[in-house]
Amino acid sequence: MKLLLSDGLVFFSSQSKRTNILIENGKISKIADKIDCAPDKEINLNGHAVIPGAIDVHAHLREPGYSHKETILGATKGAAKGGVTT
Repeated sequence: MKLLLSDGLVFFSSQSKRTNILIENGKISKIADKIDCAPDKEINLNGHAVIPGAIDVHAHLREPGYSHKETILGATKGAAKGGVTT
């Protein structure tokens, strides 16, 4: 599957620029101003920032004992919605 993310704000080591990203079979295969391909799906990012997924290596969930404040299900859904991938 080919996914084209167009017009995204991509951050490099010392600069940012609006460009396109081609993802093939779940991996980034090309970042370029112009990508000639017939993607299966294209998403126009309209200048929104492209950032990697976050990894939380140390999370505190409030179960057992404090589920009235937070549940494992609620905490993990919130993390996923916020961009935490692992």
